[in-house]
Amino acid sequence: MNRSRGRWISLGVLGAGLALNPIAASAETVPPDLGGELFYASGNTWLDDPDAVVTTSYHCDDNGGRVTFSASGTATGPYPGPFAETMTVTIGAATSNGQRQILSIDATFTIDSAVGDVSGTKTLDTTIQPGRFDTYNYGACSDDETLWFTDEFHVLTPQVRYSAFIRTADATYSDSGTASLFFSTFYIRPGSQAADDQEGLTSDGFEQSFRPDEEAPVLVAPTDTAQCKDDGWRALGFRNQGACVSYVASQQRAGG
Repeated sequence: MNRSRGRWISLGVLGAGLALNPIAASAETVPPDLGGELFYASGNTWLDDPDAVVTTSYHCDDNGGRVTFSASGTATGPYPGPFAETMTVTIGAATSNGQRQILSIDATFTIDSAVGDVSGTKTLDTTIQPGRFDTYNYGACSDDETLWFTDEFHVLTPQVRYSAFIRTADATYSDSGTASLFFSTFYIRPGSQAADDQEGLTSDGFEQSFRPDEEAPVLVAPTDTAQCKDDGWRALGFRNQGACVSYVASQQRAGG
């Protein structure tokens, strides 16, 4: 796969008069994309870390369902290190087989890696064509109190679009692509058929893998301090406005 090197991005949110220009692109080493990055967390309260996956909001009825959860753990892949993600998923009414259409996915995530700090967002993208081995694409939920488990919510889909900033010691880059998602949570009712030490506990699972677009990460660089104002620094991937202004000043001193 051919990957271009040293490309630049112009963000329309910064205004038509503030286009970004190349600055010493050849001096920078383009970091890896997120291809192959894997998030995994298990919140089974009797086996693993109960705080690894935490459901903070849950709703399910015949008309639809909605869940918000947070997940954390150690990411593997090109950016190994601690990850954290918060996600909200909305699903529609149940069909005859109990499966439900996924209506929306909204998430934010971070990775704290020695390779680079990563932060980004994820959304549902139904235009993504499932791959050969993507055999499932659905949501499901149930709060049936007659079952031995309840407050159940499951999501399995390859139709997630991610957009991320990668901050290295030298510069900030943007990366984008798709991701597959697995999430599952249910509560085991006391007095159920489960093992005694599992009753009254919650089982949560989360897994996500990344597949990048064809392009290499794109270098993001402001050329004027005005681009750092009004949350422009946030769109450019800087930690704060001061860091953005300092970057512009350093490039101007270097003759960029």
